[in-house]
Amino acid sequence: MGLPGGGLALHVHWDEASNEFDQQIATRNWLRRLHGQAARIVVGALRYLPGNARFYYELADERAVDMAIRNAINQPTGN
Repeated sequence: MGLPGGGLALHVHWDEASNEFDQQIATRNWLRRLHGQAARIVVGALRYLPGNARFYYELADERAVDMAIRNAINQPTGN
C-alpha cells in the first residue's frame, strides 16, 4: 500500500501473542520522540489513516510532541 505522491507506507505484521495495548503504548512513546523531518514523514501515514491516528489522541495535548504530529492526530476523521 502506498501513500499519495509515493510517500511512506507502513506495513505491520500482526503477532497473535502480542497485546495490542502494549503495541499502542510503545508506538505512543515512539511518536513522542520524533521531531523535525522524522515527524513529518510519520505525519503522512497518520493523515492517510486518520482512524488509526485517533488511538494516539492523548498526544494532541502534549506540548513536547512535535506540532505536526499533534495536528495530524487532531484532524477530523469524517466519522
